[in-house]
Amino acid sequence: MVITTFALESALLRADKTFASASTAKQELLKAVLTILTFDLSSQFQSAANRCCAYALSGDALVEMQKEIFLLSSAPVEGLLQAKHQLSQAAQEAGKYMF
Repeated sequence: MVITTFALESALLRADKTFASASTAKQELLKAVLTILTFDLSSQFQSAANRCCAYALSGDALVEMQKEIFLLSSAPVEGLLQAKHQLSQAAQEAGKYMF
Protein backbone atom coordinates (compact mmCIF):
# COMPACT_ATOMS: atom_id res chain seq x y z
CA MET A 1 0.00 0.00 0.00
CA VAL A 2 2.85 2.36 0.77
CA ILE A 3 4.43 1.91 -2.66
CA THR A 4 1.09 2.52 -4.36
CA THR A 5 0.57 5.72 -2.40
CA PHE A 6 4.12 6.87 -3.16
CA ALA A 7 3.70 6.10 -6.88
CA LEU A 8 0.52 8.16 -7.10
CA GLU A 9 2.03 11.06 -5.15
CA SER A 10 5.13 10.99 -7.35
CA ALA A 11 3.06 11.00 -10.55
CA LEU A 12 0.94 13.90 -9.32
CA LEU A 13 4.00 15.95 -8.37
CA ARG A 14 5.72 15.29 -11.69
CA ALA A 15 2.59 16.18 -13.65
CA ASP A 16 2.18 19.36 -11.62
CA LYS A 17 5.77 20.35 -12.34
CA THR A 18 5.37 19.69 -16.08
CA PHE A 19 1.86 21.10 -16.44
CA ALA A 20 2.65 24.84 -16.34
CA SER A 21 5.15 24.73 -19.19
CA ALA A 22 3.34 22.13 -21.31
CA SER A 23 1.32 22.83 -24.43
CA THR A 24 -2.45 22.55 -24.25
CA ALA A 25 -2.33 19.15 -25.98
CA LYS A 26 0.27 17.88 -23.51
CA GLN A 27 -1.77 19.23 -20.58
CA GLU A 28 -4.77 17.23 -21.80
CA LEU A 29 -2.64 14.09 -22.03
CA LEU A 30 -1.31 14.67 -18.50
CA LYS A 31 -4.87 14.99 -17.21
CA ALA A 32 -5.80 11.75 -18.98
CA VAL A 33 -2.81 9.90 -17.50
CA LEU A 34 -3.64 11.14 -14.00
CA THR A 35 -7.29 10.18 -14.36
CA ILE A 36 -6.36 6.63 -15.30
CA LEU A 37 -3.55 6.33 -12.77
CA THR A 38 -5.64 7.68 -9.91
CA PHE A 39 -8.42 5.21 -10.62
CA ASP A 40 -6.10 2.23 -11.03
CA LEU A 41 -3.94 2.93 -7.99
CA SER A 42 -6.85 3.79 -5.72
CA SER A 43 -8.41 0.46 -6.71
CA GLN A 44 -5.19 -1.36 -5.81
CA PHE A 45 -5.03 0.49 -2.49
CA GLN A 46 -8.65 -0.40 -1.67
CA SER A 47 -8.03 -4.05 -2.49
CA ALA A 48 -4.92 -4.26 -0.30
CA ALA A 49 -6.55 -2.41 2.59
CA ASN A 50 -9.64 -4.64 2.45
CA ARG A 51 -7.43 -7.73 2.43
CA CYS A 52 -5.59 -6.48 5.54
CA CYS A 53 -8.92 -5.90 7.26
CA ALA A 54 -10.15 -9.36 6.34
CA TYR A 55 -7.06 -10.87 7.98
CA ALA A 56 -7.33 -8.80 11.16
CA LEU A 57 -11.03 -8.13 11.73
CA SER A 58 -14.35 -9.90 11.63
CA GLY A 59 -18.05 -9.19 12.04
CA ASP A 60 -19.25 -5.62 12.49
CA ALA A 61 -15.71 -4.26 12.90
CA LEU A 62 -14.77 -5.64 9.48
CA VAL A 63 -17.87 -4.18 7.81
CA GLU A 64 -17.34 -0.75 9.38
CA MET A 65 -13.67 -0.64 8.47
CA GLN A 66 -14.41 -1.64 4.87
CA LYS A 67 -16.94 1.19 4.65
CA GLU A 68 -14.33 3.66 5.92
CA ILE A 69 -11.75 2.39 3.45
CA PHE A 70 -14.22 2.89 0.63
CA LEU A 71 -15.12 6.41 1.75
CA LEU A 72 -11.52 7.51 2.27
CA SER A 73 -9.93 6.00 -0.83
CA SER A 74 -12.54 6.21 -3.57
CA ALA A 75 -11.48 8.10 -6.67
CA PRO A 76 -13.90 9.73 -9.09
CA VAL A 77 -14.47 7.59 -12.16
CA GLU A 78 -15.83 10.39 -14.31
CA GLY A 79 -14.04 10.59 -17.65
CA LEU A 80 -12.12 7.33 -17.24
CA LEU A 81 -13.13 5.81 -20.57
CA GLN A 82 -12.62 9.12 -22.36
CA ALA A 83 -9.12 9.40 -20.85
CA LYS A 84 -8.23 5.90 -22.06
CA HIS A 85 -9.49 6.69 -25.55
CA GLN A 86 -7.54 9.96 -25.55
CA LEU A 87 -4.26 8.24 -24.68
CA SER A 88 -4.93 5.47 -27.19
CA GLN A 89 -5.64 7.97 -29.96
CA ALA A 90 -2.52 10.00 -29.16
CA ALA A 91 -0.37 6.84 -29.21
CA GLN A 92 -1.83 5.76 -32.55
CA GLU A 93 -1.23 9.17 -34.09
CA ALA A 94 2.35 9.30 -32.83
CA GLY A 95 3.05 5.70 -33.76
CA LYS A 96 4.41 5.06 -30.25
CA TYR A 97 3.42 5.23 -26.64
CA MET A 98 3.75 8.80 -25.38
CA PHE A 99 5.69 8.21 -22.20
